[in-house]
Parts: sequence; C-alpha cells; structure tokens
Amino acid sequence: MNLEGVAENIEVNAVSQYLATTPLMDMRVPGLHPVTIGCRDFSGRKQRFSWHGKVPVLHDPPAYAVSSADWLTLTQKLGLARHLEDRTKG
Repeated sequence: MNLEGVAENIEVNAVSQYLATTPLMDMRVPGLHPVTIGCRDFSGRKQRFSWHGKVPVLHDPPAYAVSSADWLTLTQKLGLARHLEDRTKG
C-alpha cells in the first residue's frame, strides 16, 4: 500500500470513530433500554450509506457498529431497505 493509501485509511478510521456521521437505527423494545446500531462503511471519503429524505440526526456514535453486509440484512429484514441510499450503487 502506498503512503497516500495509508493516509486515507487513517483519515477514514479517524472520521468513522470520532464523528457521528453514520446512519443509525434506533431499536426500541418495550421494557429495555433503546439501542442504536450503525454502519461505519465509507466509499472513499464519503459515508457509504444514508437515509432518504428528512431523518432526525443524532450526534452520538452508535452503541453498536455492524458490517455493511449486516447493515444491508438488517434494513431488508426490518423493511427499511427502500429508505436506504447506498453510494456504491449507480
């Protein structure tokens, strides 16, 4: 890997860990504390996933981060896939 690639990886890791830019799901089950789940996948320097339309923004990082594959599975199983934007799809 060249130095530019290393620098970009460091930048992406820093952004994904310290800024709340990930799309989240706020999971609520009666009798339990709410849990936020997000996906910190970047396409280049931009967040890979986002939600269509106006969605409330939380400025806290998610309690749990999942892989892109798990994020896609969750959105499909919960009927939210149609609201999801994926920057890797043309």
